[in-house]
Amino acid sequence: MERHKQSDTLCQMCKRSGTLVQCDRCPRAYHKECVGLSSIPESWFCPFCKKMYKGEKPLARQVQMVKTSSTKLSSCVLCRSTDFLKSGFGPRTVILCDQCDKEYHIGCLKGNNMCDLKELPSGDWFCSNDCKKINSALKELDLCEPEPLPDLVSHLIKKKCEEKGLHMNADTDLRWKLIHGTASAAKNPILSRIVSILHESFKPIKDDATGRDLIKAMVYGRKIGSRDFNGMHCAVLTVNSFVVSVAIFRVLGCQVAEMPLVATCTQDQGMGYFQSLFWCILRTLSHLGVKHFLVPAANDAVSYWRNKFGFEKISRDQLPECTKDLYLMVFEGTSLLHKQIPAPQVFSEGSRRS
Repeated sequence: MERHKQSDTLCQMCKRSGTLVQCDRCPRAYHKECVGLSSIPESWFCPFCKKMYKGEKPLARQVQMVKTSSTKLSSCVLCRSTDFLKSGFGPRTVILCDQCDKEYHIGCLKGNNMCDLKELPSGDWFCSNDCKKINSALKELDLCEPEPLPDLVSHLIKKKCEEKGLHMNADTDLRWKLIHGTASAAKNPILSRIVSILHESFKPIKDDATGRDLIKAMVYGRKIGSRDFNGMHCAVLTVNSFVVSVAIFRVLGCQVAEMPLVATCTQDQGMGYFQSLFWCILRTLSHLGVKHFLVPAANDAVSYWRNKFGFEKISRDQLPECTKDLYLMVFEGTSLLHKQIPAPQVFSEGSRRS
């Protein structure tokens, strides 16, 4: 059987070059030592393709945007009325906050002394100073260069390597970064890599009306029909500049965040990469002042989120008051999980102890 014509030039396990074993079904390549081979075989399938060949296919899920309040229809958060002006500009025109997605009538904003708009703004509009501050902070984080992992979490990865009998070089560069989908063209290769990793774990989640892939829309922050994913942010963990673990999350307002999708490269699972990335995301949310973290988890993954990260199941009726009128992403066959985000000093104390 012929090897794949465009095989990788770096080992998928350690991200270094050298003499590599190439998969017969895909571009992935590995050092024989990294995958426990004593010699280079004539025909060989990588761990990912072996899994796929056995029929262990990624999970396909349908997604909905569900409002947390008792009013299921789109409505103004001030008057609770569901009517709106379909064309033109007037008191019943509806405007959405570009951070929390809450809806307001123009007239209700004026009547409650929140703002007196004479026309719809051409740029972003925020319903509060808190939403504006969160949005600005997230944009600033997107402009930052990849940040080295703190010793506290990089030690976890090194420990996992040792437990698996693998060697991690002292100069291995472990970093993480926040990326927004509307980033410059220079970041497009990273965004494509994020989509690829998510598609390893999930089949494309299709929009019912257009058939377009919602995973790609989330990563790139695009709008499909009534679903606007511009508020989505991607967090990535890299090993020697190579993305190995990803998460998609968004901050709803200033107190709530949700993380609908996470994934780690199949061949890199079990190395502590996502645990480390999650710690970095949680620390960032804590410093932003976010209090509540929500995750839609497959039923067979609930124990994982509970034991590893301290999440607990929560019903819509049990959601905190600050989630009222927010639109959450709900996947078919999942349970909603909640975690109280620790105060910033908890992370500072943890870093000092390490």
